[in-house]
Amino acid sequence: MYFIAFGGESPNGFAFTDLLEAIPGEARFFVGAATTTLTPGNRGQGAKRDGMGSGRAADRIPGIRRLSMDEARRLPPEHTMALVIEPLWVSAFCGWRPKWLVMLVPRKAYETPVQQRWADLVTGMADAVLAESESLYLQLCFRRNGVIFWDPYRSWEERRQLAIQVIETLVERGDPERMAVDQRHSLLRDYEMLADREDVKETAYYLMALYRYLLADSRAQQDLLTAFERAVEAGRPNSLITHYRFLSAILAQCGRVEEAVQAYGITAVDERAKEEYDRLVRWFEEGQGQLVRARLFLLNDDIRSARVTLGRLDGEAARRLSMEADIRAGRLEEALCRLTPGDRKSRAARRAIAVQEGLLHWMRGDRAEAIHQFLRAAVEDPGVLGYVLEMGDAEEILERIGRRGGGYDAARAQSLGQSVDGHDAGAQ
Repeated sequence: MYFIAFGGESPNGFAFTDLLEAIPGEARFFVGAATTTLTPGNRGQGAKRDGMGSGRAADRIPGIRRLSMDEARRLPPEHTMALVIEPLWVSAFCGWRPKWLVMLVPRKAYETPVQQRWADLVTGMADAVLAESESLYLQLCFRRNGVIFWDPYRSWEERRQLAIQVIETLVERGDPERMAVDQRHSLLRDYEMLADREDVKETAYYLMALYRYLLADSRAQQDLLTAFERAVEAGRPNSLITHYRFLSAILAQCGRVEEAVQAYGITAVDERAKEEYDRLVRWFEEGQGQLVRARLFLLNDDIRSARVTLGRLDGEAARRLSMEADIRAGRLEEALCRLTPGDRKSRAARRAIAVQEGLLHWMRGDRAEAIHQFLRAAVEDPGVLGYVLEMGDAEEILERIGRRGGGYDAARAQSLGQSVDGHDAGAQ
């Protein structure tokens, strides 16, 4: 089995070296030019950048072999796990798809819009996601299963053991969700220990509510109300939206749909929210309680629960909500499979569909067809040409990384389906 880390121009604050050290040395490869300084003194604090740009991860960890993107595509995908730090590398896979793909989400924000777009797409398609920021971790838990918190404050050995567990779980069982659930229980216990401290009481109870909700624990309601009361007492603006609205998701999860609609209605203070509330009331009165639950999940950014609920429903409204949930989850292929001829009637719809189809072709490595779809969309909205510019930005970033690490050649990347060692690259 082969393990390839796809790194970027800088370490971006993510200690991916824990993962690389946890796997057999003879199977480790590196694509990219991430520069890190890894010494015993900074273990447990994450890999740190050195001021001179020296000390590349592939050089600092014994047994790692640096590869170009073309060389990486020659490895048998059925025996390969990709550890993706720089998401733009996936746009250069050109049809090569490793059996396992792990997305590593750094604490620091991505520097360009195209990197963030690809991070969202790769997060949706990955077999597991590791996030270094707890806030990003929680957002991702509401989007999909198999998300692990890569706590930068844990010791080096703890993170190393976690890396081993993630890899073994993926290879042996394919789904790390049981492991993810166990971690949420552990994180919940951490905040329960902080709940009596006055200086962090509101935050502790709010996070307890989030973790209990993710664990389907009905006690989330009381934790949220406690956090909301503290927020009101502190005079926090918009606490009705930032805190109380989440009660509608908690009640919907518990099957108390009418109460959930009422809770959302209390927070409907602007025109858009009032329109949503009216729709929820109408659906509920029509007996479509499960559709109401799904919409409330989406309104609270719980895309994961919405997709599960909608997967059990039929009907036009459920289909449209499913498409929205799939797109927000980064699952473009599933969303486009739900299209009907009637979805293309309006100009706005044709533009939106062409954009999503362009992104899907870009994900698959079909650059020419992606550009074709973006140009079709640009007929309706010239602003869509920005996606074509993003494709150029992506190549420029990868070329820059390649110049530092020998990892990318744009001319070769554009030759899709070319023969590699006598075999078709997209069929391996």
